[in-house]
Amino acid sequence: MLGSRAFDRGNDHGENGHRQHSVKNPMTGEEDDELEILAHQLKNPALLEIEHETEALVSAGQGCRYPMAFEDDLGISVTRKHKDGVTCAVPLRPALLNSNGVLHGGIIASIADEVAWHAILSQMPEPRPAMTTSELKVNYLRPIALASKTTARGYVLKLGKMLAVTRVDVFDSQKKLAAHATVTYAFLR
Repeated sequence: MLGSRAFDRGNDHGENGHRQHSVKNPMTGEEDDELEILAHQLKNPALLEIEHETEALVSAGQGCRYPMAFEDDLGISVTRKHKDGVTCAVPLRPALLNSNGVLHGGIIASIADEVAWHAILSQMPEPRPAMTTSELKVNYLRPIALASKTTARGYVLKLGKMLAVTRVDVFDSQKKLAAHATVTYAFLR
């Protein structure tokens, strides 16, 4: 995860003579004090085990540097690839509901974000650049009640050199449109 292998560490002595630690953000190459603090907070045996497993997968070319536990926990799976994107299935469970007993809006936004990511990946050849969400807009049209699953259809509207723009439609279990999102990803080159 965010351990010693994920960052280049440098040691320095500050103006006051105290030893300072710096961490270089692997995405930007810049020193980042907040990442240093986070890296130390995350040093516990369970997370270190994940870090070592992830490092082995990265070394073998079979994974990304940072495990995506939240995204994986959503359980989104691509059920169909289209010439302009993908259709995904999302299993629902009570932990994803809000206090009104319907799917939490943040979860719907996360589903849209992930489906957009899968849609973009379906349109890009290897090797793919690292990317991150740069904009996400969701219109919630109807609540999604707890059912066995929901589906989402992601469309790639524009695949440029620096940005990808997508549209994601999220459907309830009766296949009624429940949310519409526009999601933009920035490529980190």
